[in-house]
Amino acid sequence: MRAFFLFGMLIISGLCFGQNHKLSGTIRDHETQLPVPGASVTRSDGQGTITDANGFFSLMISSFPATFVVSHVSYERTEVSLPADPKKPLTISLHQKISDIPEVQISAKRMRILTEDSDFSLLDIACGKEILWMLGFIRNHHSQGRLWQANLYGDTIRSLPVAKPEELFTDPFGNVHLLTSDSAYQLFNNGTEILLLYSSEKASFLESMDVIKVVYADKMVYQDYLPDSEGLQTRWISTDSHKKGLLCSIRDSAEEARQTFEYIYGKDMYLYHLARSELLITRIEAKNQIRFNRLTQDSVFNRNVKVPVFATDDSLYLVNLYKDSLNVYDDSGVYAGSRHINFHRDSILFDVSYRSIRYLKDPVTQNIFLLIRRIASWDLIMLDLPSGKPGRTVPLPDFPGMTSIQVHGNAVYFLYAEKDFPFYNRLYRYQLE
Repeated sequence: MRAFFLFGMLIISGLCFGQNHKLSGTIRDHETQLPVPGASVTRSDGQGTITDANGFFSLMISSFPATFVVSHVSYERTEVSLPADPKKPLTISLHQKISDIPEVQISAKRMRILTEDSDFSLLDIACGKEILWMLGFIRNHHSQGRLWQANLYGDTIRSLPVAKPEELFTDPFGNVHLLTSDSAYQLFNNGTEILLLYSSEKASFLESMDVIKVVYADKMVYQDYLPDSEGLQTRWISTDSHKKGLLCSIRDSAEEARQTFEYIYGKDMYLYHLARSELLITRIEAKNQIRFNRLTQDSVFNRNVKVPVFATDDSLYLVNLYKDSLNVYDDSGVYAGSRHINFHRDSILFDVSYRSIRYLKDPVTQNIFLLIRRIASWDLIMLDLPSGKPGRTVPLPDFPGMTSIQVHGNAVYFLYAEKDFPFYNRLYRYQLE
């Protein structure tokens, strides 16, 4: 009987000691008492969470006494010690930093180096909902690849070692994937750890993602070339009902005419001139070749038509380079009008070339930006969607070699290598007005 009692006590004690406690609370500004979103709440073992838009957090604690740290780029680091379970939600106040944040010459407060004191060099970054994924190498050593999860101010929450990392890929649905030398994994965060799920072969993954150009209003937009022409069709398929629709077919008529003319009559019209030769046999051979070329002209077209596509949550935009227009489609896939544009052209004497432009979307504000490469720098220009005209230019620093440029939450994130040894790639954040 006594042995049974002791055994029961051991079980009860084990349950008590192994029980996790859920700790919750709100982080507030000490002066304004407003909630602080994006604050990092981290346990002593390195695991943690991020406060939501209302400054709320929830954290599992295994035992008491317990200590955790609250940090935010704009506030002083605060350490909280709890001797016992408080049994009720906490309210923690943060004091704003008095010292100046590291700055770049173009702005004293809007440009920040988020990883200035870190012992790792970043390879790539990707923004998710209230999460920043960072991929890189500890002490710049390629055998020490690592994936970090951080808040949008660069405060790391948790990390995971990865072998042979190459880049982070954001698919048209907004999911972030880790690409290694031969595999692709979708990244998940369950609040306590980083999960690498849905493993697939890298080449086949990229091939499947290349088909989908953009997703909007529960529609996947894809493109395919018209047979035997320079035309490119843009279509959509519903993600839930599998309904399909044609948005438009765009052709480069001038290029088609040039190719046809050159194919039939030869480069510099040499067949045309040979058909008027004084030698009969030459004239006959040239005319026969012209006749044959007319019959087979549909096989010559190069598929060079490009139709850039970008979208907000409820509208789709197609850039018709050849008609100087920005076509707009509503959430039903119905044509809603067009705007005349000229930001896509570079005129060189009598010829026209088209700029290489990346269209960046801020998923939070729904603003669209034009990212244009210059010789040694980048231009980032906000696009005014109602008019189709370029708006204000973002005054990014003139840093040659900036990479991973993206816009999220009215801020621009990018990587740039420091000038001194060990030449780590640092993460910068530029706050837009």
